[in-house]
Amino acid sequence: MTIPWTGRAFQTAVFTAACFVFLAPLLYFPVSPDLAFFALGGKTILAGDALYQDFVDIKPPLIYFVLAFIQLVFGDAEISFRLFDILFQAGIALSIVIILPRHGFSRSAALLSAAIYCLSYTIQNYTSTLQRESLVGLPYLWAVHWFLLRRNRWQYCLLIGIAAGSAFSLKFTMGVVLAPMLLAEFVLLREEGRSIFRRWLLIGLGFVLGVAVFFGLPFLKPGVAEGYGEVMQFLRDYISIQPFSLVFIRDTMKYIPMFFAEKYSLTLLFCLAVALGRYLMSGDRDSTVFRNWTAATILILVFLLFSIILERKYIPYHFSRMFVFLSPLAAIGLLSIGRRFYRRYVESGRARRLILALVITGLIFVSPLPRYFNILRPALSYLTDRERYDTFYEVTHPNESSVIRVQQLELRGFINQRRNPGDRVFVAATHAGMIYYFLGETPVPKFPSSIFYGAPWSLPQWKAQFEEGVRQAQWLVVHTNDLHPVVSGTLNTSNMVVEQHAGVMKLLEEEFEEVQRFAYFNVYRKKGAQ
Repeated sequence: MTIPWTGRAFQTAVFTAACFVFLAPLLYFPVSPDLAFFALGGKTILAGDALYQDFVDIKPPLIYFVLAFIQLVFGDAEISFRLFDILFQAGIALSIVIILPRHGFSRSAALLSAAIYCLSYTIQNYTSTLQRESLVGLPYLWAVHWFLLRRNRWQYCLLIGIAAGSAFSLKFTMGVVLAPMLLAEFVLLREEGRSIFRRWLLIGLGFVLGVAVFFGLPFLKPGVAEGYGEVMQFLRDYISIQPFSLVFIRDTMKYIPMFFAEKYSLTLLFCLAVALGRYLMSGDRDSTVFRNWTAATILILVFLLFSIILERKYIPYHFSRMFVFLSPLAAIGLLSIGRRFYRRYVESGRARRLILALVITGLIFVSPLPRYFNILRPALSYLTDRERYDTFYEVTHPNESSVIRVQQLELRGFINQRRNPGDRVFVAATHAGMIYYFLGETPVPKFPSSIFYGAPWSLPQWKAQFEEGVRQAQWLVVHTNDLHPVVSGTLNTSNMVVEQHAGVMKLLEEEFEEVQRFAYFNVYRKKGAQ
C-alpha cells in the first residue's frame, strides 16, 4: 500500500504550510511609525491632493501609491495593511519556488529557500515589515531570472530595466541592482561586446520607462514638481547628518556583523558560510546554470550591502532588501549541513549521536526560531485582551519616543471625545504620522513630522507654514521627549521646536489653553472651541 503524501506532494505541503505559519504573525502586527507615514501619503493621493505639496516626505513616490492601493482595496485598518503584506510576501515565496528550479536548484532546496525567506522576514518584527525594502524582493527576483535565462530577448531586457526602475522608485539606492548585472556580463557570462551593447541599451530604455512610470507620473499633477524641489533642498542637508568618518567606519564594522549574527541569526550565517564554501570549492561539479545564479546573486548581495553602507544608517529593515538572495544560499548551506549530520548520525555510536544531538540543539537555539516564538507572544492577546496587546507594544525604555501605543490611543480617545465636527488637529512630533493615523486625520498643513520645520536646515517657507498650520488648528498636540538626532539633526524635542518658534509661541500663549498632559504629550485647545 502506497502512502499518498510522499515525495514532491509531501514536500510541497510541508513547506507551503511552513511559509504561511511563518508569515501568520504579520496579521496581528500593529501599525509602525514608518507605515503610518506611508499610509498618510496614500490617503493624500486618494483624496486627490498632490504629493510633496499637500503632504511632505523625503521618499520617492512609489511607496505612497502602494499604500493608496492597499487602502483603496483592503481598507485603512491596521489588519488591512498586514493582510496585504502576507499576500505580497507569499507572492515572493511562490516566485522563489517557481524560479529557483529553473536555475539548477532541487525542488526541496527551492521550497526550503521560500520557507527561510518567510521566517527571516517575519522575525524582523513589526517596525521592520511593510517597509520599502519589503517590496523590492519581487522585482529583484524576476529581474535576475530574466537576466540569466532570457537576456537575449528584447521583451525581457525591457522588463529587467522596468523592474530596476521600480526598485529605484521605491528607494534610490535600491536601483543599484543593475550594476552587478552589468559586471556579471563581463566576468561571468563573457559574451560578445556587440550583443552586450544591444542588450544594455534595451535594459537602459526599460529602466528609463520604469522610472518614468513609477516615479515620474505623479509629477504630471500641478504643484508636485515645485513641492519636490523643496524636498530636494531639505534632503541635501538631511543626508549629511551621518558623514563618512572614522566613527562611521567603526559603526560599520560593529553593526553589519551584529545584524547578521543577531537579527539574521548565527545559524543562518553559518549556513551562508557553508554555501559560499561549497561554491568556491565545487569546481565544475555543479551545473553551469546553478553556478551562474550563485555567482550573480553573490555579486548582487555585495552591491546591495554597499547600498546600505551608502545610506549610512544601519536600521535593521535596511538589510531585508538582501533576504530574497540570502535565502537560497542559506538553504543550500542548511541542506548540506543536514545531509552531513544525518549521515554522521546514522553511522555513529551512541556517544557521538549524543554530541551531534547537542550540536543540533545549539544550532536551533541560535536560529531564527526562538525569535519567531517570541513574536508570537502577543498573538493570543490580540484575540482575547486588546488592552494587554496594546501594552505589549508600549514603550519600555524612557528614551524611546515612537513606540508608545497606549499613550497614542489614550490621546486619540481624549481628543475625539471632546472635539467638534470639523476641528483640525496639529501634531508637533517626530512621529506625528502615528497620531494623525490614529485620529483619522491628514496633517495640517502638510507635515507628518516635526523634523521638516524643526531641523537646523529647515526651509524658511516650511517654518512659516508650521506657524500657519497651528493658526488653522483647533487642537495642538506637542511631543515632549522625542529625541531623534539621527533624523532631526538636533537634540531638540518637538516641544523645544515649538518654544523656539516665536510666532507659534505667541499663538500658543494668546489663542490656546493647555487642557491635558500625558507622560509624553501636552495637549492644547483653542480658546472658545468648547
